[in-house]
Amino acid sequence: QSFLGEVIKLSSQKTVKVLVAREKIHPVAQKPIVKHKNFLVHDPESKSVVGDIVRIDSLASKIGKKKNFVLAQITVPAARFFEDETGQMFTQ
Repeated sequence: QSFLGEVIKLSSQKTVKVLVAREKIHPVAQKPIVKHKNFLVHDPESKSVVGDIVRIDSLASKIGKKKNFVLAQITVPAARFFEDETGQMFTQ
């Protein structure tokens, strides 16, 4: 399985929390409903930041108790800018 989602939190080293939203049509009202779920994802290089749109892939074996997915690629990177004086990176 693979999903597209947005990085919402940098949980710990090499781990990010990704929000995956799916749109579904209600069977009676025929209106779109947005269902979402949070996944803990293994990010081996720690490249992603909050706001990135990423593709995640499932693994055959679990990495941890709650980690079943690995970061496949960053499809749409978040806006990143650096402060000139300190060289610190900001994303929002």
